[in-house]
Amino acid sequence: YGFHVLVDGEKAGSAIINYDRLRWLGVSEEQLKQDAWENMKQSNPPCFLDLQDMLAKMYSDELGDVKAGSLEYLEDVDPNAMMYVLTNSNQVNGAVYMCDEEVMSLIAEKLGSDLIVIPSSIHETIILKETENMSVRELNAMVEAVNAEAVNPQERLGNFVYRFDFDIEKTTQLLANINLVCNS
Repeated sequence: YGFHVLVDGEKAGSAIINYDRLRWLGVSEEQLKQDAWENMKQSNPPCFLDLQDMLAKMYSDELGDVKAGSLEYLEDVDPNAMMYVLTNSNQVNGAVYMCDEEVMSLIAEKLGSDLIVIPSSIHETIILKETENMSVRELNAMVEAVNAEAVNPQERLGNFVYRFDFDIEKTTQLLANINLVCNS
């Protein structure tokens, strides 16, 4: 965990919160985690866009408009798009939202499907609707190849894809020895 210090609305510094600092502050790890999630959702809310919209914004220099992808506008997302991007409003460290069951549940409900989560980097994830005949082995190989070619090692989340199960509201890593992912 870490924190940023703002002075006049500008970032003036940051620090990492380690176990020694937690003990010194008299704060439990569970309380820190709860506070961190609440603060993050307020200061840097999740954004969910279909990949084409995200790319269009990137190429038209309208990245500041990514807030239009906030979950408040989830009903505007095309449920039939091929791929989606999950990030946050400033597109830095936004992949953390793949761990937020509430966010993932809202997305799965909108898309009417369990989700395949491809870790693009620490900044965003690619979301796919789960379909029959998806090869976990091929998806993992794709993640590994893209990581090796295009993602800074410090920004990698691993070489594996994940699955969000809407019924149990849980994200789990898909193992390479599973050949197919099928809707139930």
